[in-house]
Amino acid sequence: MINIIRSSFLYKDSVVLNTTLHTNLKGVNPSDIKLKIGNISITKNKIKSISNITIPFELLLDKWTLKINNWSLDGLLTANSGVLKTQMVDIPLNSLILKPKELVNFDLNLKSILLAGFAQVKATGQTSFGYNPAKNNWYLSVVSNNNPAASFGGLPGMDAKDSIYISSFSLNSDGSKTFSSKPKTVKIFKVGLLSLDEIKVGDNSIEMSSLNFNIPQVGQLGALVQYIKENNQIKFKFLPVPIKINSNGIEVTFGTNYSQPSILDEYGLRVRGIISENDNFSFKAWLYHSIDSTTILVENPNISTPQNFPQSEKKWQTFVLGPSTYLDKITGRMKVISNSWQNFQFSGYLISKGIESNKNKLSFDVYGDIVANNQELGVKNINSPFGNISFTYEPQNKRFFGSLSMNKDLGYAYIKGTAEAVIDNEGWYFFCGGEMEVYNPNSKGSAGLMIGNHSVTEQIKYAFQQYSYVYKIRGSMPLTFPTNLKAFLWKG
Repeated sequence: MINIIRSSFLYKDSVVLNTTLHTNLKGVNPSDIKLKIGNISITKNKIKSISNITIPFELLLDKWTLKINNWSLDGLLTANSGVLKTQMVDIPLNSLILKPKELVNFDLNLKSILLAGFAQVKATGQTSFGYNPAKNNWYLSVVSNNNPAASFGGLPGMDAKDSIYISSFSLNSDGSKTFSSKPKTVKIFKVGLLSLDEIKVGDNSIEMSSLNFNIPQVGQLGALVQYIKENNQIKFKFLPVPIKINSNGIEVTFGTNYSQPSILDEYGLRVRGIISENDNFSFKAWLYHSIDSTTILVENPNISTPQNFPQSEKKWQTFVLGPSTYLDKITGRMKVISNSWQNFQFSGYLISKGIESNKNKLSFDVYGDIVANNQELGVKNINSPFGNISFTYEPQNKRFFGSLSMNKDLGYAYIKGTAEAVIDNEGWYFFCGGEMEVYNPNSKGSAGLMIGNHSVTEQIKYAFQQYSYVYKIRGSMPLTFPTNLKAFLWKG
């Protein structure tokens, strides 16, 4: 029915009617679309048609929406283009005729179905679309007996040759649906393994699970991938889950804090987290997983991080033993070789009074204990450094302790015996005891020697007593025996 409103008027040999089109359509809610047609010109012989109208309007087909973008009126209203949006797929409209009580010649381009409005669906089965008066709803289905009903692909991160296959496909305008994927593993950015356990499709998004990675000791993550259309671009989003690795005494946690970046792109997987060993140390770190390697790196200003990660956050980290004793500029790594995590290795520069700045780097391996093998430290104002020391971290004492059998020429004396070295919250010291030959004046005997910056503990006193001639004769150390050491001390 056409309704003539008051703004109609006479013009030359025509009556111009400002018109609203009323309907009583089945399967459309509301059934009366009340479409404002605008001016229609009527002469003695005919009603002048109007065409190529680009003022859009919408028809609600239950929970679906039919958007008409171009239409004409010549006795009947004919839609020439538009799109049917089902909240899951978008289907282009070829043509449609609106009669007063029904939609006829409803022609959809079923070869150009868009999943979520952006993923092109290739329907390989028999497609059908229409209105079911018995159920009072519209339906769309793709039926296939043996082969998949449809497929789609070409999304960011997917290989150009990969497709996701849909085994069943049936949609109804009341919101009910049958939509399931055929089991298949699809690679995402070459390192992610998407098992297609579930696909959720929204109006402009596709969410799929579950995504896993071939990383030793990680297991099944069940992470989600999401594709969203924003500003006419299809964007990939990786929705991470916590990653935990326990290997060789090391605990690594990634993805537990959603404010930390978790990125999957053409460079692989990169996740920021923490690498730690009980209460002994804890460093910020990055997990890098690519087609070529899997590595965990301690964060520092020199490592490569994702482009949008602030460079100002990449700071040097320390291993603090005390107020004035610490390891600075920590670097470290743990990598996978032959599908197995290797030991965590890290190094830093010992900062303490009396240690030379150019001979103060210590490197450690974590085997469950923190061990530094064959290390060398330079001592200020002493001709030669002491080296070949193996340090082990003692968490109960919060110190690094090392020992060795010594046979060394210090320039002013020759020592053969045993030695120990300690780095702790007070500073450091190197103690050795045994047979000694002093060059000038020449003499031989047993003695103890300590170099360092540390208080003289009962343990040090006891060590000196084992090699002190004075103690053996008198039963006590000399009254002049110091309580603190600032350079070097030796007693015989």
